[in-house]
Amino acid sequence: MVDININLKKYIHDDYYQDIQSIVNHNILAFTEDKDEEPYPYNVMIDPSFTEGIVLRVDKFFENIQYIKEKGAKDCDNVLIDISKKKIYIIEIKRIKAFQKTSREIFEQKEMDTKIFLEYFFMLNKLSMELSNFDFIYIRWSYGSIRRPDRAYSLMKKPRVEYFKYDLEDKDVYKVDKKDTLNLSDMFLKYEMLSD
Repeated sequence: MVDININLKKYIHDDYYQDIQSIVNHNILAFTEDKDEEPYPYNVMIDPSFTEGIVLRVDKFFENIQYIKEKGAKDCDNVLIDISKKKIYIIEIKRIKAFQKTSREIFEQKEMDTKIFLEYFFMLNKLSMELSNFDFIYIRWSYGSIRRPDRAYSLMKKPRVEYFKYDLEDKDVYKVDKKDTLNLSDMFLKYEMLSD
């Protein structure tokens, strides 16, 4: 059986990936979105069972492709490869206003191009056959927090839904609404269905 973790680390330069074990703190992965005009921090809370995996910043790979004149593909911000549970999370994060202005087609293009990159990436690392064992999960994240409502308003309204799942047949796509921390366990347990 192929050890995916060892194979990936064998072929990738150290500054292009991060080991989950080396950056997790109390089940939280801390990142910074530095492509924005004003960089901002964001966190991903993982399940304790996410014990083996790596984080890829796909944009770092694209920035250093030397054999094409310019980058035509679009990439998502973060890829979490959960080797222990055979899941790949493809995450695109945007501030609330930018998220609202981004069309479904743009999200789909980024997700498709990132998946194609991963297929190529696994092939280069002699892991093409292994990729078929992974489930792909796409996350569209509207980053930010809403103003805390007063207590009277809170009592009148039902709790705000923060996680949604798009009603699609061909892939698993989730929306994270106005949060600065993504809790993967909550996302799977507390989502509402959302018409595409």
